[in-house]
Amino acid sequence: MTDTNIPHSATSSVPCEDVPIPPRFWWLKRISLAFGILLVGLIAVRVFWGYEAHRRLQAEIDKYVAAGEPIYPEDFDQEPVPDDQNAVKFYDDAAAALAIANEERQSLSPFPDEFLETLGRIRQVSQLVESNASSLAIARAARGKSAVDWGLRIRSPVTSLLLPRISTYRQLSTLLCIAGAYSFETGDNHEAIERLRDALALSDTLKRHPSAVGHFVSARMDQFIVLTAEYVLPNLQIGENHAPTNRMATPSQMRALVAELRNEKPLREGFTHAMFSQRMWLLDEVRLLQAGSSTLLQSGFGSNHPFMWIYRSGPLGVFGPLVELDGVFLLRHVSACAHAAREETLGDAIATLPLLADLGATGETIIHPLSNKYVTPVENFLEIHYRARSMRRVGAVALAIRLYEVNHGQRPATLADLVPDYLTDLPLDPLGNGENNLGYQPDADPPVLYCVDPNPADDTDVSGGYRSEGTVLFFLNGDRPHP
Repeated sequence: MTDTNIPHSATSSVPCEDVPIPPRFWWLKRISLAFGILLVGLIAVRVFWGYEAHRRLQAEIDKYVAAGEPIYPEDFDQEPVPDDQNAVKFYDDAAAALAIANEERQSLSPFPDEFLETLGRIRQVSQLVESNASSLAIARAARGKSAVDWGLRIRSPVTSLLLPRISTYRQLSTLLCIAGAYSFETGDNHEAIERLRDALALSDTLKRHPSAVGHFVSARMDQFIVLTAEYVLPNLQIGENHAPTNRMATPSQMRALVAELRNEKPLREGFTHAMFSQRMWLLDEVRLLQAGSSTLLQSGFGSNHPFMWIYRSGPLGVFGPLVELDGVFLLRHVSACAHAAREETLGDAIATLPLLADLGATGETIIHPLSNKYVTPVENFLEIHYRARSMRRVGAVALAIRLYEVNHGQRPATLADLVPDYLTDLPLDPLGNGENNLGYQPDADPPVLYCVDPNPADDTDVSGGYRSEGTVLFFLNGDRPHP
């Protein structure tokens, strides 16, 4: 019997187990489950990737620590040195005593072309030299000091470290070269050589600066010293001094300067130290980037890098391990550059470096965000170093040639004639193939001493002795072409 009093709404509220779930909801569940599994997988991969990247970076750091090489900022701390024994204190005082009028600043330009212009009007700089007699005297006193303490305690962030000395030291070095040329022009050949020795001592001190910048500024100082020697040597009077009004350079002076130029220990050790310093700075940048406070980002790195936005998410976010892994790559490359300077020639040094991918390619730019910016400059440092070696070697040999010429009335027919009375041995060409000594053409027009190529092409920067590839020249008659 049917109960007709039961409401229709009551019967419709009873769930029906036979009604199927629409297909769209099944797919939504499956997609959600798959996405959850994928997300968990990605998080697991990211955690492992981050762990492995950090492990590799730390293992690379531990390798340098075990080798006794400096890697952290505090590793570059120096033992304090008493002021009366510290060459840096003397050079600081000499730099502080510089008296340079505004109209004289052009004479102390860091550019080779402008330096050569100053040498061409050397008699017009008497006021500059005379007003800086006190500074020059202090620099002379510093030459006998071998201990060095820069008074710097480097800490992170390393890029915040100010290097005020380097600019004033460069000015002081240029002044010493100008004073040497001026002494020569006014008849004091003895003092001309002493000024070059003063400048070389300052340069070798700066090579011990705890920064890569200091070392490579000192390479430019070496260049100016050799350019000044090129200016004075053709007519330099050499002999024993008897006339106080025309003091000659002495043979012992000449031999001392030759030995100082041939002593490449400060140059080699300075380069290695500079690369270690560069490595320390780059590691500090990796660590800062991990913390989301890299000075690379603050200084506009991102504006030069099309994918830098992926590294800006807090403490490196998803793509953080790329930076640590690239840090490993970069530390290895800089370390290889540091040790490559042990090689005799630039070609041999470059051959020891690891092969590099095309870091400018889009994929490599993402994978190597730091190396893409810094690997090429590091290799340029290596080239500058070997060209500095070349400048010092041609300068030393040119001094020996002049001393031979004074004693024999003519230049040697070959460089072999200089051994053993004027040189202990013939230096190799640092830019050559490892089998050739420096080039020498005494009968050329003009006569030259050179590395690699005796015939400068149109693109040779003969004004400064440098170009991107090719020749380092020393003009034995002092007749360097001007650009």
